[in-house]
Amino acid sequence: MVPPHYNTTPISPIRMKRRFEEVLEIEPQTCHERDLRDSLIDSQENERALKRRLVEVQTGMVMANVYVGQTQTQLQEDEERKKQKGKGSNRLNADGMPKLFTGPEFMSAAQKHHDDREAKEKEKEQRVEEGTKYTADLGVWKKEEAERVERNNQRRSQHKTALAAWKVESDRAKSQKRRAGWLKPKLGDLEKGRPKPKKQTAVALPSTSRQNGDDED
Repeated sequence: MVPPHYNTTPISPIRMKRRFEEVLEIEPQTCHERDLRDSLIDSQENERALKRRLVEVQTGMVMANVYVGQTQTQLQEDEERKKQKGKGSNRLNADGMPKLFTGPEFMSAAQKHHDDREAKEKEKEQRVEEGTKYTADLGVWKKEEAERVERNNQRRSQHKTALAAWKVESDRAKSQKRRAGWLKPKLGDLEKGRPKPKKQTAVALPSTSRQNGDDED
């Protein structure tokens, strides 16, 4: 908001020499002429007093107008700094100064502003797409991991059962002084999982838990 501008009024200098000096130098001949002369003198003194007061008032208004203008400029600069702090300004006329809209500088700034907005929009869309893809890939990976862990657990369970049966057979064979009817079963290599998906542009989320311990087998 722009404060109202105070329009000054020209004031002529205060003359120390009284007007009608020649008339006032004439010695009055009657009481009426003396009263008129005194009234003229009082009128001139009142005029000088009013003019001095008007000068004082107008001077105060001019100084106040200058102070208000400077204060408004400082407030606008502070607001612009706060808006631009931590982020780029999105306003083409951020400094508040007049611009020629068809001038090359403004047209160049407008084109740059347009390009920057398009780049930010594309970057935002890309982040959304990559975030959606990452969420989908992560869901598939978690499902595959759960199935892989289940299959490995089944193999461990089967191996444990087979190992227990072989031990019984081995003990029987020893008591009968013969070889066991079959070789000791081996667990073999467990199924390995594929790496966890990572975000491409965004910072990867910290791992909430280490990968299943069955990969160490």
